[in-house]
Parts: sequence; structure tokens; C-alpha cells
Amino acid sequence: MAALSAGAVWPVLEGTLCEEDPGSPWHSAKYLGRYLKRPPVSASRLRHYGGGTVVHHYLDHRTGKHKRQTLSQEEMIGRYISHVPARHFKMVRYFGFLANRKRGSVLLKVYEALEMMLRKKPEKPGFAVLMKGFLGTDPYQCIHVQGPTAFCRR
Repeated sequence: MAALSAGAVWPVLEGTLCEEDPGSPWHSAKYLGRYLKRPPVSASRLRHYGGGTVVHHYLDHRTGKHKRQTLSQEEMIGRYISHVPARHFKMVRYFGFLANRKRGSVLLKVYEALEMMLRKKPEKPGFAVLMKGFLGTDPYQCIHVQGPTAFCRR
């Protein structure tokens, strides 16, 4: 991949990352590096990079089909930057009655108000049931005697 200079990257990033002057490409790379652990576009979706264009594929939820899209470097970076929150922005996944702090007490009241039944978690199958289903053998069945296995201490 070709190296991008601060002059090439920063006009796309201007006003989206932080108000301070980037100063160097290192500042921009350091700021963006925090979000590269789980990027908005994974490397497996990138098909081709070269000549100033990036080709990637995505699933179109309207049609249910995979599509390929060709973008310029600047447009791809601009779309990537739209997913990066502003500096010191507090990310909130759940709020209100779904917040971790309130879910246990308030969610039951919401179910009552909406006249909904509380779903019970299904019981997890034990080791023997899983082994019977996966391997087709009973772990508590002795293979020599064809009866229940008896455990004894020596």
C-alpha cells in the first residue's frame, strides 16, 4: 500500500477527529490506531488495492446479494472516519431501562406494564446429553459390560 502523507489524509479528516492541528501523519495514525482493533471494514472484505482505488465487497440487505464496490482512497478513508467517534466521546451501547445499572430492577416493571411474559432461560444440557448427541455414545455406559459404569476407588 502506498504511504499517505498528512496533506493527503488530513483534508478528509478535517473537523471529524479533533480540533487540534494534526501536525504530522504520525498523529493521525496514532489517533486512528485506537479503532483498528475492530475496524468498520474488515480486511477479508477488501478485494483489491492499487492505482488509487480500493475494491471491497459487502452484503446489500435490501436485495440479500453480495456486491462489489470501487472507491477512491480518499472516499474510503472518509467513510472509515465517519465511524470514528470524536475525542473523549462517551460511547453508550444501552441506555434507559436497558442500561446495565437499571436492567435488573426496571426491566421487570416494563414487562409488567406491557403485559409481557418474562422468558425463562432453557436449561443447559449436561455433559452426557451433549456427548450422546454428538458422538452417539453414552459416557456412563460401560463398553465392556454394556451396563451402567460403576466408579470405584482403589
